[in-house]
Amino acid sequence: MNPEAILDRCFGSIVTYSYPYWRDLPEELARWHLHTVDGGHCLAVAARSKFEGSDDPSEILVPIPVRSVERIGYEIRNGYIVCDLEYHPELGVVGDFGQDLEFYGNQTE
Repeated sequence: MNPEAILDRCFGSIVTYSYPYWRDLPEELARWHLHTVDGGHCLAVAARSKFEGSDDPSEILVPIPVRSVERIGYEIRNGYIVCDLEYHPELGVVGDFGQDLEFYGNQTE
């Protein structure tokens, strides 16, 4: 599995720049980091409910703010970040992630 190629294929059109995250992340998270126009610093994750039984987990990845992933908690399954996220069949992943948004230049501990 090549996370960089997966991120490029799945999110290439919404990634702004390859801004590094402002602090060190564990390697298992850092490899899935991306910076998007409207979400800032995010991690590509799979909702647990969609991951189970998925033939290709790369097809169900969504960008979630780094701080949200850390706050919600995660596990690594087959190399992918998997989180307990609410999934709506028509809307996709739903949740209030606004307080966790970080854009290049506004990072703080």
